[in-house]
Amino acid sequence: MKKVFNKVLKVILICLMVLGTININIASSYAETTTNTDKFPMDNTVTYKGKITYGSNTVGDFMVNGKQAFCMAHPITTPGNGIKLTSQIYHDSNVQKALYYGWDGMEQWSGFKSREHGIVVTSLVLSYYYYGDNSSPKTIEDFLNYINSKSLPNYEVTFSKEKVTAYKSGNIQRTETITLSSGANTFGVTVNLQNDVTYVDETHNIRQKGGSVTIKGQTKFHLEAPLNVNLGQWTTGAKTRGYTYSPIISRSKTGNYQPLGHIEGTYDPSKTTSLTVDWLSLGNLKIAKQDNKGNKVPNTQFKISYNSDMTSPIGTYTTTSDGSVTINDLTPQNVYIQETSVPNHLVLDNTVHSIEIKTGETVTFTQTNNWKQG
Repeated sequence: MKKVFNKVLKVILICLMVLGTININIASSYAETTTNTDKFPMDNTVTYKGKITYGSNTVGDFMVNGKQAFCMAHPITTPGNGIKLTSQIYHDSNVQKALYYGWDGMEQWSGFKSREHGIVVTSLVLSYYYYGDNSSPKTIEDFLNYINSKSLPNYEVTFSKEKVTAYKSGNIQRTETITLSSGANTFGVTVNLQNDVTYVDETHNIRQKGGSVTIKGQTKFHLEAPLNVNLGQWTTGAKTRGYTYSPIISRSKTGNYQPLGHIEGTYDPSKTTSLTVDWLSLGNLKIAKQDNKGNKVPNTQFKISYNSDMTSPIGTYTTTSDGSVTINDLTPQNVYIQETSVPNHLVLDNTVHSIEIKTGETVTFTQTNNWKQG
């Protein structure tokens, strides 16, 4: 009588645990095993494919939501084909490991001898953890020992840095290397790049300019852009990070049938990660040209470079009718200016001058030339 009471009490406690489960969303299609259902509970239908026998044990062969499913309470009546179900997430680490390492799981145990062996053993282990049924201890002993020695990978994904500032590297601006950290490369995030930005996947040696890109967990990457574009601040926005594989328990809407279990990729939408990039804020340079009598001088050419020896020039610019020319979108650093051509009545001054470009400002450099003397 005491054994019967304990068993009934355990079933009641399990039911209370199930009723208290927390609903979270099903994951998007980063992994082939995930589905796009928005919320739990959800409705399903049993596909019953008949009996599976291994040794002296017989269990049912089921499909739920396109996934291999298993009986969770072996002594109870098997649900038939077409039985309507309500499914929800069941938070139990042992059940989760049994499904994860069980037959057709994410990391299926190599000790299964056949499909029949795999389905029977997985079903009996689930019935052991969920219902307290230990009718075949020798059949499940090896698999129980295996999953008890294992832990589940952490599938959450997070950016290693929440905010970075771009820096000048040669003739481009770029970010430092960032990692989408995770215990596996199954799940990831999808981001929309700015048109002038190139995504550089350092782990897989992939480059993509603009558009939408999916970054998988365990990937190192950085972003690049030309120096002469003002990109301001960019952010990925809040991206889901709370991915995992969850046990799904499906119960019949009518009748007293055994519940079925399968595993699906899920995510918790309340858990997010994000990345923000502050691109280089550019500045402008205005060059003004006059003679020693104070007259504005058009048609004078100046070469501009970030290098003091004037190599790799940004370009050559000519003053207009008001004696000035403005060069936009320069990196905030020292630039070097050298006069290369003047009207015939003036003396050329090819001295290299420097001026500091300031973020969001237009700085002015004025050069004065003497008239030629007779």
